[in-house]
Amino acid sequence: SGKGGMMLVVPRSNGNFHTIADTERGIGTFSYSNGDNAEQTNNDRYGSVTSTGYTLGSSANNSYINFNNYTYANYTFRKAAGFFTIITYTGNGSERTISHDLGANIGFIMIKRRTSSYDWVCWHEGLDSSYGSDAWLTWSSPSGMNSDSGSIFGSHTFNSSVFSVGTDQKTNLNGQTYVAYIWADGGSGCSVFGEDEDLPIIKTGHHSGNDQAKTINLVFEPGFIMYKNLNQSNTTYGQWKLLDRARGGLGPINADGLYSRLQSDEAEKDNNSQIYGYDSGFKLTNSSNSAGAKYLWIAIAAPRGKLTPVPETATNVFDIDFGNGSSNVPCFDAGFAPDTVAWRQYNTTDQWYWTNRNLARDRVHYNSATGSQGENDDYREGGWATQAGFLKSQNSDRVCYMTQMAQGFCDLVSIDSTGSNMTIDHKLNAVPEMMIGYGNGGKFWMWHKDIAGATSTTGDTDPIQYFFKINAEDVRQGPSNDYFQDFTPTSTQLKIGPRSEMNTGIMNIHVYASVAGVQKFGSYRGTGNNAPNGASVTLGFQPRFVMIRRVDAQQDFFVFDFKRGMAVDPSSNGTPYLKWNLQNGEGGSSNRVINATSTGFTIEHNSAGYNAVPGSGWNNNYIYWAIA
Repeated sequence: SGKGGMMLVVPRSNGNFHTIADTERGIGTFSYSNGDNAEQTNNDRYGSVTSTGYTLGSSANNSYINFNNYTYANYTFRKAAGFFTIITYTGNGSERTISHDLGANIGFIMIKRRTSSYDWVCWHEGLDSSYGSDAWLTWSSPSGMNSDSGSIFGSHTFNSSVFSVGTDQKTNLNGQTYVAYIWADGGSGCSVFGEDEDLPIIKTGHHSGNDQAKTINLVFEPGFIMYKNLNQSNTTYGQWKLLDRARGGLGPINADGLYSRLQSDEAEKDNNSQIYGYDSGFKLTNSSNSAGAKYLWIAIAAPRGKLTPVPETATNVFDIDFGNGSSNVPCFDAGFAPDTVAWRQYNTTDQWYWTNRNLARDRVHYNSATGSQGENDDYREGGWATQAGFLKSQNSDRVCYMTQMAQGFCDLVSIDSTGSNMTIDHKLNAVPEMMIGYGNGGKFWMWHKDIAGATSTTGDTDPIQYFFKINAEDVRQGPSNDYFQDFTPTSTQLKIGPRSEMNTGIMNIHVYASVAGVQKFGSYRGTGNNAPNGASVTLGFQPRFVMIRRVDAQQDFFVFDFKRGMAVDPSSNGTPYLKWNLQNGEGGSSNRVINATSTGFTIEHNSAGYNAVPGSGWNNNYIYWAIA
């Protein structure tokens, strides 16, 4: 709040104007980015700016930004040195330079005459090196590059303190007012973001096509990309295209997400796997990299790793909810936009469904024996685009576990595996204490830092030699170097070996670490006794979620949560649980299995699944994962 910025609303389900407003002009004033109309004033279309975004006003209910049952994509650009700024000015009819406060060289600028119907005009840093010093673009139509004798942008000066304008009425007519939106180029002066204020979040660039797949290195994973083919001026190929992570359009595994064409008034389109992101940039397929064509692009980082804060409150990154049956998104509510989810019907036989933002519209589901992968447009169109939960049309007998990636808490890496030894970068910025992987053909596995039994005396004390199959009631697998190459994961890397469970097809690997007051991984020793002599675990917080797995014998994965009865309650009421590895409905209704406490949990029952005396040579024989 108080920094200022620009808001762009792009209709998704219907074709119409793209509405653009900003705090410099006042959000009661707006323009259409895909039209040359003069700006309009309607104080009730946009409501007010808040500390987390903005509100819609009483007259927002129209097809441009808030028509009933229509869907929209919203993009907000906050003013920040090294990233983006807004300048308003009055023309004087003479060639000149205008000061700005970006603090970095300009990568892209777009200017609109406010009071009359004239095109938006643009300059991109790729134009000078590709087309000479007098090149410019129109924004509101899909035309290609234009050139003049300097009347639009004058001397074409675009640096860290000024930009130039010429004498043309589109940019500098005497007495007329203008608005300029300016993005940094990602070079000097841009590495000022993140925990240590040493990371860039934007990069502009250009390249020549060659009909081959191409990788663009950015040093960050993109969450937003605009790109344009300069050699095309038709509505299909010449427009700026916008892709984003919110709609699954930049998944790292060539998932089929969505994009918008920014000069048209049409609904969003399928990406058809033409451009996709990865942890340090994005990749173009040969169909989006035509020979002889020049391409311009603007990329902005996704919130991942050091670009996210270490969570202080678990409800900001993890939540559990029952469905509300609504046909509107979301029916599973959360206070954040989840990156990975798992859900199922809990009171009867059902499969578990797992999916994540990288998969776009694919879902992964599994049961006790097999797993498979299918497509469902509800996930990308009704799931990932919401900022406050997931999915639609799920009833109250469904429970959903929703997680957001955050530094030190959780990170997600999706790879196209090779079947051979692989070294994989992640952005957790902490040493992983647990990894969960799932992928094609029913491959579901888990590794935990205490999987070796936590100082067991059996000689198998190297945990990286072992893993569990999640979708099977099976013994611990191992020891073997084929799983993780005998490499304990670091704060930036993990390794997988040729074992089929973790190295077949598309593999999604979640890495987690303990965060004080938020999440903890550990182990405990079963007592074989009922309360009050059951096992007791200190976490430093009251858990809303606990997963338990026995490590010294064949057993199930037990899942408890506060929505289904895990509470600070010493009564004899049962504690329902679910099992990751089975389709069974919830069990445990006849026994009080677990009590949450203000600082951890206690095991109230002596079942072998969660409170048996360990086998010979074992110390702690149960591992746990707990979230506040």
